[in-house]
Amino acid sequence: KNAPDVLTKCIEAVEKRGMQQQGIYRIAGTMTEVKSLKNELNKDPSAVRVDDVRWTDINCWAGCLKLFLRELPNPLFTFELYDQFVAAADSAGEVASLVDELPEAHRVTVNTLLQHLQAVVQHEAVNKMTSHNLAVVFGPTVLRP
Repeated sequence: KNAPDVLTKCIEAVEKRGMQQQGIYRIAGTMTEVKSLKNELNKDPSAVRVDDVRWTDINCWAGCLKLFLRELPNPLFTFELYDQFVAAADSAGEVASLVDELPEAHRVTVNTLLQHLQAVVQHEAVNKMTSHNLAVVFGPTVLRP
């Protein structure tokens, strides 16, 4: 099973053009462009090119990824496991065990997202996005009460 195409296409764009972008994921793209991109990705992700001139602002792609996650009916770290994730926040081992309990689609998506965010952190000297900064940006999106 693979992560959703919308997510993987946005990750592809950010990894191709945004890893050196200061504040990637922190700086918002234009909401009109973000929604337009998301609509196109929802129609046919394979038809959307990461170098399309309509979405040259890499923050648009980053914003689309965050919007996709925010609009999930059940967040990546599910409502059902919310309390356990909060209680396990200080233990990487416990969090990893809880990730294993997620439904397969959520687990695959979490793993894909975390691999990407680890890659973003590898460029923190330039993009200023430390693991803490990414946690501040993504925490409320992937873990909601």
